[in-house]
Amino acid sequence: MNERREHPRLVGERVILRRPRRSDVAALEQMFADPEVMRFVAWGRPLTHAEIEEFVGRMVARFEHDGIGQFVLERRVDGAVMGRAGLLPLDPATWQSGFLSDLGPDAEIELGWTLRRAYWGRGYATEAAVLVRDWAWNDLQLPRLISIIQHGNDRSVRLAEKLGGRREHDIVTAFGKQASVFGYTSPLTSFR
Repeated sequence: MNERREHPRLVGERVILRRPRRSDVAALEQMFADPEVMRFVAWGRPLTHAEIEEFVGRMVARFEHDGIGQFVLERRVDGAVMGRAGLLPLDPATWQSGFLSDLGPDAEIELGWTLRRAYWGRGYATEAAVLVRDWAWNDLQLPRLISIIQHGNDRSVRLAEKLGGRREHDIVTAFGKQASVFGYTSPLTSFR
């Protein structure tokens, strides 16, 4: 995965996953500034405007640097920004995110998602996560993905299980939160 790749655009029946832009800050602020949405994300609190700008900057930089990252999730029918879904390289010793090239071959690749509350419970996160998972397995040929889900986030646990994830062990995240690691193994792995 070291060679530069075209920045994909993943299209599902109801969702589009596209590369992030710095101009997405305002649309994503509705999600990142919501205390209920952020309850199980990062520090468990809403982000400030400056933190959201920095976060979106990192989303853009990961695609520029590694060719993978967290997509902006749009509703296909009207282009409404609903959230994000994508891949995040993590150091399994600290669970800190970083560039894949800096983390090396032992990096774990997290499949993650976050949606604005107005779009919860409608299957958008499932459709987006399936698109990202299948892209990771089929196009990037990643044999394994994980999801780190903070304790108490039952919605995300159900989604991880629906995607075929199996709870492997508990960790303390880079943000000091108790969480479980769910692992996914590509069905293509056995054919290599």
